[in-house]
Amino acid sequence: MKKWKKRAGALLAAGVLGVSLAACSPTESSSGTASTTAAATREISNMSAEQVIAEVQKAQDAVTTNAVAMQANIQLGMSMGQESMAMNGVMDIQVQENPMRMRMAMDLESDGMTETVEMYMDVSDDGSTGNLYMQQGGQWYKMHTSDMSTFQAAMEDSYAQSADVDAYFGDDIDLYTNKGTQTVNGKETVLLEAVFSGQDMIDMMEQTGTMDQVEQQFSTLGMNAADLFGQGSMTVGVYVDTETLLPVRMSIDMTEWMQGAMDNLMGSLTSMVSSPETAISIDNYRIDMDITGWGEEVKVEVPSSVLGAQDLGEIDFDSLQL
Repeated sequence: MKKWKKRAGALLAAGVLGVSLAACSPTESSSGTASTTAAATREISNMSAEQVIAEVQKAQDAVTTNAVAMQANIQLGMSMGQESMAMNGVMDIQVQENPMRMRMAMDLESDGMTETVEMYMDVSDDGSTGNLYMQQGGQWYKMHTSDMSTFQAAMEDSYAQSADVDAYFGDDIDLYTNKGTQTVNGKETVLLEAVFSGQDMIDMMEQTGTMDQVEQQFSTLGMNAADLFGQGSMTVGVYVDTETLLPVRMSIDMTEWMQGAMDNLMGSLTSMVSSPETAISIDNYRIDMDITGWGEEVKVEVPSSVLGAQDLGEIDFDSLQL
């Protein structure tokens, strides 16, 4: 469950940021994956969620590489009175196992403006140095380390886990239900869905360390983060390909949970009078992450622009979360 909660915790942190801003204003070939017959496909669709997850875990055992590619689509819609705001983001993540490389690029669009953030990580040819490159505002920055055991562990823990089925379900299997078949990107899938309560969210943030950051942010306003984020619920859906028995999409709908947090936040701001004109509505907050490249060859291209990156020195693992 630790891996799933670490991923979800990062998404929760993004959600918390949205609330605060609004209030202020070697690789294997594809033959390595499992497949089923048409009869087995029909059987999968009628299985319980627990049985489907067991089959998914068996299929994942046939995938011997951490190479994977993902694309996450982020949608946030908010409104207050006659005013509204929409934010859309697309994040691409690619993980290559040999040689070890990872690249993440995110385009965030709001009010007609687009901001691009990129990150690239690799290991030197002789394996003695780990490099972390980050681009923001058109400028690339570089940090490095000779502590290869910590660096490689950080890469694997933060990103290569994406090829681990446990990162999608954890040990919360009993919360999932089989919602039947749906078509995702032209593939027949079985949707497994779970609803997490506000208290589940608090527990998740505490176990991933996100709560410490949130408490520091809101304590300056005299607010208790646990009270703010302990209401509402979050719905998680995992779409399992009925042919390969591997996840092809993970969706997280935080709309209701974020609305509860926003209501609590606005109620705590005594300087504002609650009225239909000042009430903020979270119309939509959803993340859909498509997963491809299970067991397939994933090639991560080195951005040519990193060659001119400004060197910021050694990586501080204590203050930097990769």
